Amino acid sequence: MTKPNRYRLVTLLAVAVLALLLGSVGTATAQGLTTKAVRKIATKVTKKEIARQAGSLSVANSRSLAGQPASAYQERRTVFTLAFPAASVSFRAILPLGAGSYEVSYSAKMVGTVDTNSECYLMLYHGGLIADAYYADDASAGTTIRQAHSATAVVTVGADQKLALNCTVDAGTFTTPPLEPVQVVVSPVEVVTAGAGVQIS
Repeated sequence: MTKPNRYRLVTLLAVAVLALLLGSVGTATAQGLTTKAVRKIATKVTKKEIARQAGSLSVANSRSLAGQPASAYQERRTVFTLAFPAASVSFRAILPLGAGSYEVSYSAKMVGTVDTNSECYLMLYHGGLIADAYYADDASAGTTIRQAHSATAVVTVGADQKLALNCTVDAGTFTTPPLEPVQVVVSPVEVVTAGAGVQIS
């Protein structure tokens, strides 16, 4: 409520209080108005002003929140904690996401064969495993048995699509280190705007 509106409401409430005081004293007001009439007018004006202010506040709040309840603007993240099976050559975790846009990040530590290439990425697909797009690809050529992968992407999942985290090695096998599970963090994104004006040289 703005200051002028607050002052107006206080003034009206003061008139109402004055009307009640006049009623308790039992005297008549000027110009033939009785205390009962003054009280009635003050009550009517006050109720009308309060109703008007409440209505404007409700509309303002509704517009500022885009018609959504305040709870809709709380941060919502889903965290999936996974582990590679022992002695894996490849790993796929299908994320249970409905249609919509999401910011998806993952981190994965792989322990396995030395001197082999490893890779993790997000795959958007439909049907059995018909790939539609790949995101957040992180690959490395390992010189030790421990390799780490992490990346983030914004992905829009269609009604007939699924999203999966895939990790593979070119040779040998891998597994999850003790106390270092794979983690995938998913956050819904309400509005996705395509960027423009990027200069490429």
